[in-house]
Amino acid sequence: MTRLLLALVAACAAVLGAAPAASATGAAALTAPDPNQPAVVVLGAPGLSLRDLSPQETPTLWSLATKGATADLVVRGGYLQTCGVDGWLSLGAGGRVAFPRPGSPDLTDPEAAPVCPEVGLTGTGAVEGWGDAVDLVRERKTDATLGVLADSLRAAGTCVEASGGAGASIAAADGRGEVGDGSGGCAVRLVDVGQVDGERDASRQAQVRDVDTAVQEAVSGLPEETLVVVAGLGDSGTGPALRALVYSGGGDPRSAAGVEPGALSSPTTRRTGVVQLPDLTADLLERVGAEPAAPLAGRPLSLVRDDRGGAAERLADQADVAGQLEVADASIPPFFRGLAAVVVVASVLGALAWALLRRRPARRPLVHVLRTAALVLASVPAATYAATLAPWWSGDHPVLALAGWTALGAGLLTALALAVTAGSTRRGLTAVGVVGGVTALLLTADLLLRDGASILLGVLGLHPWDGGRFYGFGNVPFALFVTGALLAVTALLDPLLRAGRRRAATALAAVLGVVLLVLVAAPFVGADGGGTLAVVPAVGYLVLAVSGARVTLLRLLLIGVVTVGGFLAVAGLDYLRPEDERSHLGRFFGRVLTGDAWEVVERKLVMNLEMLLGPERAALLVPIGLVLVIWALARPGSRLARPLAGPLEEHPALRPGLVALVVALTAGFLLNDSGTGIPAVASIILVPSLVVLALAGGPAAGRAATRSP
Repeated sequence: MTRLLLALVAACAAVLGAAPAASATGAAALTAPDPNQPAVVVLGAPGLSLRDLSPQETPTLWSLATKGATADLVVRGGYLQTCGVDGWLSLGAGGRVAFPRPGSPDLTDPEAAPVCPEVGLTGTGAVEGWGDAVDLVRERKTDATLGVLADSLRAAGTCVEASGGAGASIAAADGRGEVGDGSGGCAVRLVDVGQVDGERDASRQAQVRDVDTAVQEAVSGLPEETLVVVAGLGDSGTGPALRALVYSGGGDPRSAAGVEPGALSSPTTRRTGVVQLPDLTADLLERVGAEPAAPLAGRPLSLVRDDRGGAAERLADQADVAGQLEVADASIPPFFRGLAAVVVVASVLGALAWALLRRRPARRPLVHVLRTAALVLASVPAATYAATLAPWWSGDHPVLALAGWTALGAGLLTALALAVTAGSTRRGLTAVGVVGGVTALLLTADLLLRDGASILLGVLGLHPWDGGRFYGFGNVPFALFVTGALLAVTALLDPLLRAGRRRAATALAAVLGVVLLVLVAAPFVGADGGGTLAVVPAVGYLVLAVSGARVTLLRLLLIGVVTVGGFLAVAGLDYLRPEDERSHLGRFFGRVLTGDAWEVVERKLVMNLEMLLGPERAALLVPIGLVLVIWALARPGSRLARPLAGPLEEHPALRPGLVALVVALTAGFLLNDSGTGIPAVASIILVPSLVVLALAGGPAAGRAATRSP
């Protein structure tokens, strides 16, 4: 029945392949002493980042930032790169929305600069193209309502006024796209103070100085009680990045409504100093005492006060985070292209070496070199996370620096694996287990001890500018964690099975499986709903296979029931927590209760299909690769599986471990939005590991494999 499981998994893959202490920033509602003055003034400057601020070039902005609170702002709208008009539109909607941009080059080439639509006002005071934006929201089934900021303020008996450029009017429009005249003493004023575009050169610096001047003019004459918010509401045309958010004023700093110097934080990111654009909308409404007229994607902000380091250190730290992620985004394409080329070359050389070893076993020095090289490649993911501890991104050649630090880390991990296996007669699986285990342990330690800092900042991390995940495991870290962990578990189980200690192996598989499940599912660690659904059947199969029990259809169905039940139990417990403390697991459980869960599932399926059929045609190799691996495991005597025949015969835990891993990767592929990347990223560890095992199998590869249960 193992073949039955593999056949079911292959069918699914093939079908889809085709088809610190915090305080509230605004506990009390802000009111302006002068009814003709707003309580909150939002100054929008798309493209502005905290890296642009300095006491010499931007004295006004620097003063506001050092006396108030700051954060890196995620401005992701309806597209990967957010135009200024989309940022303003998202501020008014409290969600990720955008104006359509048909034909824009960034739609087919993520590295290209977008062609942003020009949006103005009609003669009747309505926003041009409003209906097109509404249609795009409906088409994408986005959880956002255009104009919710204006509608909510009107329902609260006040209004929002706009001045400056057209961007402020877009955010001030109501649900019908109409902009009020702002003549009634509005609680919120929106001011478009300009745009910052381009690379970090003299032209950009001049734009930043112009924004600083415009900010100075906008805040002059405002009462001290007015809360001033400066927000970089969009990208600068050079790729997605974190932008600036500054809060200053708002009354006496000792009062509940005043803003003290510190870092802003949001429940949606669970990170101090990183917030999302929809959080700004939610926070503005709370600060003026207005109830949202429709559900918002964001949550009100909180404040973490400055410690002994003071404002300058806080701004430097936040600018460093934004800078490192900006450089990481630019470094990812060349880094991955180079890594993919090396993996392909290593795989080809490994296959040639295996064939050569079958004919001339004496040529072991060459095989040893290739096996070591494959171990180095399998160590690369762990090394990229360790590289975040070094300032690789701050030099003139960041890609080379990243490659150097990664090579150093991978070399050290390979040396450790070789040292552990020195003198062993079964070096291949043990070495692979060491590399996989260290990778999983690094990710776990980073989440538990460093709040996932390396996972956030690494090139194989969460990529927060995407606006996807800010805590726990995203798709990429999950793929690496589950691959490394299951390879390590397989290496630990193998000696017990070879010694005939099946009960001990079964007990160990169950214990390690539970630990693995907790690390993936727990809201305070992995908080990965799709990952939980992927790990449960993988662990269930592994325990069943190691125990020697027959894998029947009834038992597979039981594993499925336990998978769904376990996921709902974890999500339900998370749902019982306060709303602002829930992870996406608890929020999904809430959708189950309200009957809206299918929208989430449908969105995940659509995103997977878009990735498979999008401009990156290489994504189609993911289901093909899964089917090939499944075929090799289902028919170990086939020509495709011949390189692994020796290791499968020698290591009784290898086939159950690899099947469990394929189950986890396939389920993750099917159940996660952008899940196409899970098997692809896992291959960075898995493919070199299979090369190591194949070369370790040597001449035995030609013998018939003994199938494990």
